[in-house]
Amino acid sequence: MKTRETILPTFSDDGVLHFTLPTRWAELTQKQLRYVFFARALYGDRATEYILCRFLGLCIVRRDAAGWLCSVATDKGKVLFTLTATMLAAHLEQVDFLLNIPEVPVRFDSISGLHAADAMLHGVPFSTWLKVENYYQGYLMSGRDEALDGIIRQLYLGEMEKVNCFTPAQRLMAFAWVAALKECFTQQFPDLYAPATGSGEDAPDVMAAMNAQIRALTGGDITKESLVLESDTWRALTELNEKAREAKELRKQLNKK
Repeated sequence: MKTRETILPTFSDDGVLHFTLPTRWAELTQKQLRYVFFARALYGDRATEYILCRFLGLCIVRRDAAGWLCSVATDKGKVLFTLTATMLAAHLEQVDFLLNIPEVPVRFDSISGLHAADAMLHGVPFSTWLKVENYYQGYLMSGRDEALDGIIRQLYLGEMEKVNCFTPAQRLMAFAWVAALKECFTQQFPDLYAPATGSGEDAPDVMAAMNAQIRALTGGDITKESLVLESDTWRALTELNEKAREAKELRKQLNKK
């Protein structure tokens, strides 16, 4: 498991100091991931400045005529160097992606002794995903932290009664995790998550959508509902996507007549 937070700079053969930064969310260690969401929750759009310093282990000594005199630990010991405005802008651009939704689902592997579900929700009951989706849509409509707390309580397992509240960083992580999941599911199940038609002004009827999905999987047989809700999320979504594809094909055939 990757845990390191700081990435030590190195020197090339010609004595030039080189910094290495993550280029994708998937490259972040758990410590880096936790700091990213802490910084985003605390500093907003300025978070990348703090993330950059933390990832590179930079310590700003003082401002000078050329920029900022910085101290940094390297593979050859601690050194001083001047960080110019041009260098700073270039390195900040490299970590700008950390202000966006992750390209793959990522999450804290644990929160206050609670252990996370699989990042992609493999092995997670379909009923859990339905609840998570409900909380997610609720947050989009209300902006209330309680909805994000609901997501965390669904996706983390352990002695939940011992956890009184969650931090802004944990809530932001939960939102980003589900947002990335939804992007992933849109790609994996394009017929099920096809863009809705219409003006888009009305809020989605989450409960109606959930009931429709359950009914599609049970075929209207309520005796099968428990089995459907206990089934694996990916298996349920795969079947729903196939049913949506078949319905789309049927509509095409009917429109030709």
